[in-house]
Amino acid sequence: MKKTLALILALVMIFGLAACGQQAAPAAAPAADAPAAAPAAAEAKTYKVGVAIYQFDDNFMTLYRNELQDYFKSLETDDVKYEVTVVDGKNDMAEQNNQIDNFITQGMDAIILNLVQTSSAEAAIDKIVDAGIPCILINREPLGDKGDESYEGILNNATVCYVGADARQSGTYQGEIIRDLPNHGDINGDGKVSYIMIEGDPENVDAQYRTEFSIKALKDAGIEVECLDDQIGNWAQAKGQEICANDLAKFGDQIEVVFCNNDGMALGAFAAITAAGRTVGKDIYLVGVDALPECVEMVNEGTMTGTVLNDHVGQSHAAVDVTVKALKGEKIDNYYWVDYVKVTKDAGAAAAAPAAAVVPAAGTYKVGVAIYQFDDNFMTLYRNELQDYFKSLETDDVKYEVTVVDGKNDMAEQNNQIDNFITQGMDAIILNLVQTSSAEAAIDKIVDAGIPCILINREPLGDKGDESYEGILNNATVCYVGADARQSGTYQGEIIRDLPNHGDINGDGKVSYIMIEGDPENVDAQYRTEFSIKALKDAGIEVECLDDQIGNWAQAKGQEICANDLAKFGDQIEVVFCNNDGMALGAFAAITAAGRTVGKDIYLVGVDALPECVEMINEGTMTGTVLNDHVGQSHAAVDVTVAALAKQPINNYYWVDYVKVTK
Repeated sequence: MKKTLALILALVMIFGLAACGQQAAPAAAPAADAPAAAPAAAEAKTYKVGVAIYQFDDNFMTLYRNELQDYFKSLETDDVKYEVTVVDGKNDMAEQNNQIDNFITQGMDAIILNLVQTSSAEAAIDKIVDAGIPCILINREPLGDKGDESYEGILNNATVCYVGADARQSGTYQGEIIRDLPNHGDINGDGKVSYIMIEGDPENVDAQYRTEFSIKALKDAGIEVECLDDQIGNWAQAKGQEICANDLAKFGDQIEVVFCNNDGMALGAFAAITAAGRTVGKDIYLVGVDALPECVEMVNEGTMTGTVLNDHVGQSHAAVDVTVKALKGEKIDNYYWVDYVKVTKDAGAAAAAPAAAVVPAAGTYKVGVAIYQFDDNFMTLYRNELQDYFKSLETDDVKYEVTVVDGKNDMAEQNNQIDNFITQGMDAIILNLVQTSSAEAAIDKIVDAGIPCILINREPLGDKGDESYEGILNNATVCYVGADARQSGTYQGEIIRDLPNHGDINGDGKVSYIMIEGDPENVDAQYRTEFSIKALKDAGIEVECLDDQIGNWAQAKGQEICANDLAKFGDQIEVVFCNNDGMALGAFAAITAAGRTVGKDIYLVGVDALPECVEMINEGTMTGTVLNDHVGQSHAAVDVTVAALAKQPINNYYWVDYVKVTK
């Protein structure tokens, strides 16, 4: 898997991110990061960007190009504008070549290219480079001679890069979805999984890898497989239906699993399965890739076994961020990666269903957003993205009046704000609790007022210390949207575990560490503290805790604690675990002041993947962090809010995955 690491700032609004050994992509660069306009300019500087899509008639690329255009628009300022021209290649390379020629003639400042044929990449790239125009390749990756990321057209051109996701991961995830079923996909109990495969475009590396790695995941788990048929569906829903219908007629009940390289073909296959009188989840399984809104809904309903989120938001934002970087004349990396995410009924994925799929009745909706405190790096990114995303969903008929308030880390203050929201007649309230122990009273009064309540980021736990909180389970208009902090802690531990010396710098057979915790009442802090160390112990690594103190998420406190511990324990400290990146930045200042060197005689890990921390990882001055996806979480919170405003049923919990970030 790839280990290149670059900058990511978008659904993944972050810079360079190596997840599961793979790099993630650039992401949400704030609008303030737009190219600088000439100081003396009387008018705004307008950058012309040409976007060539392989074909408009593709479900995923429709979501992608729409999000890309919206994101460019959101980055505009009074001084900088983007004139974005998007063209349809109609799955015809000759047509696309003409479009590229036109872009060059029109003097585009940058070209974003979704190739019709990756085999034609060299000619397309050469003429764009010869014209002196940055070229950002997206979604369809041209491979090098070794079938990997060694394509010379990218490696040898400083203004050319590829932004996408590693299709090997998506295929692996498809196979793992089947592997993790109670019967491992063997419905008839004959000791093997009999399947049909419906492929996309055979020339496209995504189709090749999804086909290969989905089956490899089963074989690697020791599961015997039998391929009944493998045909080309060319990403088309109608073709998926045709192939599946023919195979069902030919093989009947022998077919246990239908693998589809994308969700479009899976939708076609589902129609054929239904017409044949079969029932997904009972006598056949169906998996796809893309996490299209209708497929996520089917997964939730049990009429599709699973899909894999091909993150159009993260990828499109990454492509825009890199384009803006190129327009500024800054150096860009060769490759930028955005992770896939498994979507199953158990895991769910609120963020996978764009709010655009659900639209409330015409009108202006008032949404109150109560943040525990504005003085928090992560929640600043979160609330800004949340407001931008609400704005992007507005139409001529539907508007959102979003009021965001600062709880100043004071529960009494936040209670007053909730009371004001109720008095003001808010249509929905998004609540980032100051204290989760005060959740019951806050939820009760919001529910009593008949207002949907979307809890975010700080999860109130049930009596069992898990997702059994009655205030959520017993109220149909209350839910929690967030990420499982157990995962983030585990990932921190795994970052240290996977080092060549497993964190044992001095070779004494144990890892001696200090822990700088967030808010001790916050479940994120509790879980990150517990599960980071558990990951090391589970790997058989002996650990020694030199100190464990509360930093309350604050950079200054992180610096103070780390400085004191370095003075006290000196070279005994091998690893500094911080519950967030803010405290890690403080710890880094203390480490530097003490004359220690991260990566050489001490390791430092955090959580949040703040842009400055990802940059530090790239430079080797921070060991690792964990992407707490503020874009994915904020979009999920908005999507659920919009669903509630549209009077749609909402689930109790919605989860967005963390991602490991290492060099």
